[in-house]
Parts: sequence; structure tokens; C-alpha cells
Amino acid sequence: MYNLTVDTAHTFYVRNNGWLAHNSPYFRGKSPTLIPKPGELKIKDGIVQPARGVPSNTDSSRLVELLGGAHPIEAIPEGLEIVRQGGDPGYYEIKPSKPMSESKFNKLLSEVKFGEAIIPCKQIMYL
Repeated sequence: MYNLTVDTAHTFYVRNNGWLAHNSPYFRGKSPTLIPKPGELKIKDGIVQPARGVPSNTDSSRLVELLGGAHPIEAIPEGLEIVRQGGDPGYYEIKPSKPMSESKFNKLLSEVKFGEAIIPCKQIMYL
């Protein structure tokens, strides 16, 4: 295993196993599940389209405040991509890179790798 820092590229493929690694963190809320909620995906004729996906965010402190924790997304399998959506500069979605069946999309989502949770810390004041 190697620890790499990438200066110029935002993402890169690790070819021997097909995982996409990031040098910029994305986070998912306190529970790292990636089960799509109703309305999060664009499905046409039973096929998930690459237009929408499961939300993530670059602001871990916001997720900790709103949801009680955040899990860093460390790697996603080939076939998925993380793309900025909407007006919030920290809002991203994990979506299919090309149209695919809902079962294949859910299988790829289950292969996303997460790091250790970031949880709120309470300050203790000693008098």
C-alpha cells in the first residue's frame, strides 16, 4: 500500500483494482449508508441515468453539526463518479458514470469505502 498526494489532478484511477481515489475529501453523514432515497435518482425505463445521485458534501463540520457526524469517502469503484450539483459549492452527488440498472448502481454504492467517522467533541472546562 502506498500513500499518495496528488497536486494537479483531482481524481485518478488505481488501475489494478479499479478503485477511484481522491486527494480531496468528500463526506457522508453520520451513517455511511448509501441507500438512495426516493427522488434522489433519475430513472428512465428502469435504468439509472447519470444525471443525479446520492448526496455527499465537502464540509465535514456542517455534517457533524446537522447530522451528528461525518464519514470521509475514501474510494469509489469504477462506474461511479462524484460530481458537484446545485448552488452549494460543497454539495456533491455520487452518481453513475453511465446509464446502468438500479441493481448494478446499488451494488457499486455498497462497494464505496469510508474512513473513520468524525464525531462532535464536547469541550470540557475546568474551573
